[in-house]
Amino acid sequence: MTAPPITSPKSPRASVGARLLLSAVGLLLAAAGIAFTLFLHRAYERASEPYTWTETACVIRNSTVEEVRETLSDPVQYAPTILYNYLMDDVSHESTRIRRVPGQTFKDRAQAEAIVAKYPTGQGAVCYVNPNNPEEVILMRDTRSSIYTIWFPLLFVVGGLGMVINIWWPQAKDEENVS
Repeated sequence: MTAPPITSPKSPRASVGARLLLSAVGLLLAAAGIAFTLFLHRAYERASEPYTWTETACVIRNSTVEEVRETLSDPVQYAPTILYNYLMDDVSHESTRIRRVPGQTFKDRAQAEAIVAKYPTGQGAVCYVNPNNPEEVILMRDTRSSIYTIWFPLLFVVGGLGMVINIWWPQAKDEENVS
């Protein structure tokens, strides 16, 4: 007496509608990953740009911490305010910009005072001047650390595209095992 061949049960294939829905979810995840990857890459490029600017000597004319309040009901915030002069192409310029994004404020006065302490009045310092626009100048360059986190949204790109590929990949034919 011979036993019937042993076969593995076939897994049902998802309907076309379900596969289209899952594909849309996968593509949405991949698109979100691409968008955040581009955002982080752009932040890295913007932070890297001042590293190519010209280092120029400057003199701090005034360095204080100001209390800032948008409305009377807002809590007090503290802004470091630094006024400095620099020469570019034998022309004297003046600026108050500390970083690329102006108007940085802090909830804690000590944080603003720490920046002001780096640039006391009357001291010389190094500022970074855009050679294409001498009016664009900063005292402190931003960190380029956004590049270190760019892998995270790339996981969504790989995962989303992996979903789409797995949903539409042809299933392997079941082989019959003969005893």
